[in-house]
Amino acid sequence: MRAMVALHRDPKLDATRREFLAYGLAKVFDDLGEAEPAMTCAIEANTLGARPFDAPGEGRSLDQLHELARLDAFRRAADSGETIPAPLFIVGMNRSGTTLVESILSRHPDVLARGEAGEMGDLEAAAYRRLGPQGAGLGRHEVTLGLGRDWLMTQAKAVIGRWGSAAHKVVTDKTPDNAVRLGLVARLFPRARIVYVRRHPLDNGRLQFLPALFGGAGFSTRLDWIGLRTRQIADAMAVWKQTLDLPILDVSYEQLVADPEAQSRRIVDFAGLEWTQDCLEPQRTQKSVLTASQWQVRQPIYQGSVARWTRYKPWLGPMIEAMGGFPWIDAEVAAIASSGQASVASRSNSSS
Repeated sequence: MRAMVALHRDPKLDATRREFLAYGLAKVFDDLGEAEPAMTCAIEANTLGARPFDAPGEGRSLDQLHELARLDAFRRAADSGETIPAPLFIVGMNRSGTTLVESILSRHPDVLARGEAGEMGDLEAAAYRRLGPQGAGLGRHEVTLGLGRDWLMTQAKAVIGRWGSAAHKVVTDKTPDNAVRLGLVARLFPRARIVYVRRHPLDNGRLQFLPALFGGAGFSTRLDWIGLRTRQIADAMAVWKQTLDLPILDVSYEQLVADPEAQSRRIVDFAGLEWTQDCLEPQRTQKSVLTASQWQVRQPIYQGSVARWTRYKPWLGPMIEAMGGFPWIDAEVAAIASSGQASVASRSNSSS
């Protein structure tokens, strides 16, 4: 650490190495419980590593989702007709615990865990490309609803073909940002299941910014954008629960780490699988983890990341304001606390 601090003082250090070093120092100071130097380094790292995020565009997309849901457009749209029940999509904010949930499931012999497959984002981009100039100015949900059944079936079959084996009852995709693409998921795989991982928004927001992830999501480099994205994901999921015929299981990160067996059993049962004690040892997963959670998931389930946001409260004002202030945060925390016993949100589908 002394060597890191000394190097950080070197004025000749180039910007890229300084960014890496500042991220590393933020992590070290956070582990040591030293909030002020940790946040100072995190601010430097995120400033150096600033990336774009289309906040207005994502806001318009959410407005469009509300309007289309009011018209019941998603329920009236034809799906691909694909009947396979295997896909299970794990969604939520980045750093909410999606990797932990997938690691729990990955220990089951009937599960193929594919990590952040990213296929829904790729298919959304492909849908835009096929429209050509006509797609300019259309929102993602308009494009999704305009897809024909033949195209949807072709793409669904292509995704299934990439699984490489028909031996698994459940195949997971834990791309968190699929939370805004569940309309596309429902049209491709009308029998898919959704696990929505939720976490105290300020604990989750702190993890977005500090310890930060080099090369992570664009919104994670600004506190106000983290708050805005947190609210967007929560609002989108509230709409999907009302407008899609997909089973959606809410999982509280805090309850999962406090009572791993009870919550893991809920998850495994929701996936339509028989229980195995192996699911209580997610740290023994053999799958590759290529996210910021790669270290955490190699450890036994622990509670050390709960309520750590409080030490950073003096710096979190922009995040809190963008979320809607403490009235929204408190309501969200209460909803998360009740999610551990909540029934599956679904209009008509069973999880069989």
